[in-house]
Amino acid sequence: MILSNVEIRQAIEQGAIEIIPAPEAWQYSSTTLDLRLGNQFFCWDKQKMESMTRSGIDYSLDPAKVERFSDLSDEYLIPAAVDAEGCYILYPGEFVLGITQEWVTLPLASGIAARVEGRSSLARMGLAVHLTAPTIHADWDGKIALEIVNLGPWPLKLRPRELRICQLVFERVGELPEFDAPTQFQGQETPSG
Repeated sequence: MILSNVEIRQAIEQGAIEIIPAPEAWQYSSTTLDLRLGNQFFCWDKQKMESMTRSGIDYSLDPAKVERFSDLSDEYLIPAAVDAEGCYILYPGEFVLGITQEWVTLPLASGIAARVEGRSSLARMGLAVHLTAPTIHADWDGKIALEIVNLGPWPLKLRPRELRICQLVFERVGELPEFDAPTQFQGQETPSG
């Protein structure tokens, strides 16, 4: 069952959902809570990959052989350059990892999970904020990483702390899980994993 804005507010008041900083009234819709864009952006090191190509090194990636994302990110993910305002300019066809401003905690005992979804107004501009990983598991504790792609025709200025970048849809878990299974991203503060 999807929680309404009334149920989301009650769950926050009761500690069944924790959002830091606390959401403001304008962040709620009838069944979602908007989250703002954080101030960290990471991209793949294209210069390193181009250098490997020039050297004749095949840097093809076999995802089945990547056990932990940090094995890959430690070697190839770099902070993305931002402008004087701290904004990232996302050009058409470009991909960047971002993070939410808000820290989200879904205590296992609350029996609440969530899905991160894009916002329709941004999607109509061509901005996708998650590719295939919308699930925020019960027992989650951390900021939410965003896989951001510009599928539109013009550069988009991603403004931290102001842009409502995504929304959470909260759902009740039918029965509490037998155990918690923390992901490799539990407690993340940056999108680099």
